[in-house]
Amino acid sequence: MKRNNSLFAVVSAVSLWGLLFLGGCSNLLTPSQQDTSTGKVTISVIGEDAAARTLYPDAQFSKYELIFKQGGEVKRIETLLNGKASVVITGLAAEVWDITAVGYVEILVEREGKKEFAAAEGTQTVDIATNSSISIPISATQEGPDGYLSWNISFPEEKVDSAYLQLTLMDGSWGGTDIYLNLISAPENRSGQTSLPPGYYLAQVRLENGYQEAGHTEVIHIYSNMETRADYTYTAGDFADFITLSGTATVKLNNVTPDFTQISLFANENRNGNPLGSSRINPDGTWSINLLPFASSTTLYAWVSANIYTIGGPSISQWKYVGPIDNIYNANKTIPLGNIDINTITLGGTANVTVTGATLQYLQVTAYSQSGNYSSWLGSGPVDSSGHWSINVSPLNASTEVRFDISVNALGGGYFERETEITRSVSTTSILDIDLGSIPLNLITLSGTANVTYNGFPPANAQLSLYANENRNGDQLGRGQINTSTRTWSILMEAQSSPTTLYPWVYVSSGGSSPGQEKYIGTPITGGNVTQDGFTLGNIDISSVTLSGTISGTVDGKSPDGATVLAFAADNTFIGEAGVQASGNWSMSVEAINTTVHFSVLIEQGYSQVLIPLDSSYNRTITVSSGASGINMNGLSFTTKSLTVTVPVIGMVIVTNSKILSSDISQEAPYSKIIAMAQGVNSFALRVPQDTSSVYFTVMTESNDVYMSSSAVNYAASITLNLSQMEKLSMPW
Repeated sequence: MKRNNSLFAVVSAVSLWGLLFLGGCSNLLTPSQQDTSTGKVTISVIGEDAAARTLYPDAQFSKYELIFKQGGEVKRIETLLNGKASVVITGLAAEVWDITAVGYVEILVEREGKKEFAAAEGTQTVDIATNSSISIPISATQEGPDGYLSWNISFPEEKVDSAYLQLTLMDGSWGGTDIYLNLISAPENRSGQTSLPPGYYLAQVRLENGYQEAGHTEVIHIYSNMETRADYTYTAGDFADFITLSGTATVKLNNVTPDFTQISLFANENRNGNPLGSSRINPDGTWSINLLPFASSTTLYAWVSANIYTIGGPSISQWKYVGPIDNIYNANKTIPLGNIDINTITLGGTANVTVTGATLQYLQVTAYSQSGNYSSWLGSGPVDSSGHWSINVSPLNASTEVRFDISVNALGGGYFERETEITRSVSTTSILDIDLGSIPLNLITLSGTANVTYNGFPPANAQLSLYANENRNGDQLGRGQINTSTRTWSILMEAQSSPTTLYPWVYVSSGGSSPGQEKYIGTPITGGNVTQDGFTLGNIDISSVTLSGTISGTVDGKSPDGATVLAFAADNTFIGEAGVQASGNWSMSVEAINTTVHFSVLIEQGYSQVLIPLDSSYNRTITVSSGASGINMNGLSFTTKSLTVTVPVIGMVIVTNSKILSSDISQEAPYSKIIAMAQGVNSFALRVPQDTSSVYFTVMTESNDVYMSSSAVNYAASITLNLSQMEKLSMPW
């Protein structure tokens, strides 16, 4: 089983990643009959199910506790048992109260028995004199004591020679695996429970028998004092034959045997995207990578990385492209790579960076090779406290113009990049006297107030971003958090040369990792050239609804490896996406707007991706303001055909069923027209729907130039594009 790695995210201007919102049951709990007399209040504890993209804790609360405070002092505590989630409270003074709802869960802890934990809470302030009914959303926390992970894994014994469960904390560090359990040598590991610090973990189950594999990769959320369950059952039908690519290689880094070497196989020559497979090169030079078979003969691109670690000094890490591997299809293959010599040169010098308006936290220099309109990343290195910097890069085959950029991280939030005017001609010799000169960075802080609510309640997370235009197609000039308790916000940004019109967008989510919503608040502000307080954004309420349903079917006669449902508004604006579970269920949160919705499905088959519109066949139109469930798109049968596009660029080829206009880009509309996408270099392998007769091509180069075919191109299995005959679009960025 393979998880989605959607190319759609590369071109989509909307990123809907939210936080988890946990509640006591699968539906909103209905309040009791309201009592409008002074001195009484009806309280309901509410929530909603988490989205199905990742694995969340069980959220069935054993009881709720209501804590009543005035002036920070606890005046009264009420307990709700036996599934009760609403209550009428009498005898309260007709004054302002802070009411906290705490949800408790019962967890069967190994060797300790059943224990009860306070797992989620929320607080509302209410004036009893004017309000007689309130709802309190409660959410779990990823701070505090450990949470629990319980798992159970079952599989047919006769199909498996090796099996493991691996759990890694997703904190951006390279600290290694937190848990690795062998499921064959220690069968007792197939079920169990462990306590873990709160956070996000990547769980991987892999089962192999020498020629087939099955497995699962999933993000697991651990919340304080809550239990997350991971139950995986595999049958013989879940196993797929894999092919093995193996060989030998002898690697030297600057004429020294590295401490660690690895080979990685990519779908393109320039390492765009994640590797399709990787293997450590063993001390005896052997390596082996297992892959799912391909639908047709495919070329993969091999890169080798080598590392030398130095205690108390700089370490060296370098990649080298070792060439294409042709004719990879559905059979094992031996690939002797021979001797691989990786050499580096050092580019270094000085940089005098001064930052005003904030405290400098981290500073680095990045080198890019420049060839015409194309630039390629060579390497990065930190600038030390004395202003010195150095970068280890691969020697260049010919004298190449190299430019240098400065990037700054400032304390309190803020990442800033600055291109320098300094270039050097670099080939095979180190250069250590590159003076990048004086680089002043003037930062300012804009701040103010905003009263943000999400579906009527303060969100767990709220962010404010300032853009150069209303459609967010220009630079993001600054971003910062909105404190929903104090209703204040602050943004650190680079000072503009004069007062500028800034367009505020607010992103909200309700906790965890379920999708949130982003919205332009409708009123621009003017400033950005000096530090300024007092910007009042007023009341901002963002509402969402949930769309959900099922989808099932086949692609080219097979079940897809993965699928994502994409939703579009009537004007083709992209509004949401949802990964499809193995069961076929999907669910997404979208902004509550009065429009109809139509759908496309992004299909993964092997290493190809096809985007198939569903509206032409199913004409699904939904009024989102009221939400919709039971949107069932089952029994689908898709067929595709191959399309190879040759164009002399590094970047992305996008295939659409009609022409993309500049006005589409400004409205985020072209995504509904896309039928296939691929990244690569010079040759792009795609699959398109079987009934495709003519297409339009959009080519996005690595340097952000965009070209489009001015008229439709008739389908052929192999098409060569000439950029000089394509229309160069004037893009808003």
